[in-house]
Amino acid sequence: MSLQIKILTSMNGCWQTVENTPHDQIGVLPRRLNVIAFMDSKGLFLVKGAVDRVAEKLGISRVTVYSYLEEVRKGNNSISHLTA
Repeated sequence: MSLQIKILTSMNGCWQTVENTPHDQIGVLPRRLNVIAFMDSKGLFLVKGAVDRVAEKLGISRVTVYSYLEEVRKGNNSISHLTA
């Protein structure tokens, strides 16, 4: 399996985990921010092109993804309810 396929599989797995989490368990942060926090916790934004893919999937701009990442990395996140 190529590295690109492994990365895409991992991204899809993260996405499915977030999608399968009931809305009432998301907490006080917006759902999109939780998606970003969860994917960041899995290291997916270390991969070239990940920001573009996530932005496209969420229907937001790259700038917004980077803003969410900045917020998440400052410690303003709560993803303890998500599991991989």
